[in-house]
Amino acid sequence: MRNQDRKARKNFDNHAAKLPTYFATLEACVPATRSELAKRIPKDTAGIYAFYHNDQPVYVGRTRDLRRRLGEHGRVGSTHYSASFAFLRARRAAEAKGHVLTGKSRAELSDDKEIFKPFFVSEKAVVASMAVRWVVVDDAVTQALLEVYAALALETEFNSFVTS
Repeated sequence: MRNQDRKARKNFDNHAAKLPTYFATLEACVPATRSELAKRIPKDTAGIYAFYHNDQPVYVGRTRDLRRRLGEHGRVGSTHYSASFAFLRARRAAEAKGHVLTGKSRAELSDDKEIFKPFFVSEKAVVASMAVRWVVVDDAVTQALLEVYAALALETEFNSFVTS
């Protein structure tokens, strides 16, 4: 094994070794509602978060600012960029009602005031009411690995690592 490969493997292993502890902290976090976030999370706190709907984990994300990001997910004025989880839920809800959205971009759906917008507005309200757990993680590499680890461990239905 080349020296560069050994260094990369050691670096990865160091990050990976932290994941079970961070995950246990995430699971042990007392859930908060959106209105409680400002009291419990200082500004500019980086980390991983998990949304829970009916006490079931449904989505995991990561951010440089937990308080800001968690607020964006359910804010009435948030767009498809900042309320990505609600957007995914809205897409699924619209398709479940028989609307064919295959091949439509996020921008196209966001411009669809007649069919898609009511679903998106509704799902932002649902997300805003969900409980959230989080763990503070400053390191970006550890965050990225923990996001995948937590999504897999929690078997969240709205996390997909497929790219377009």
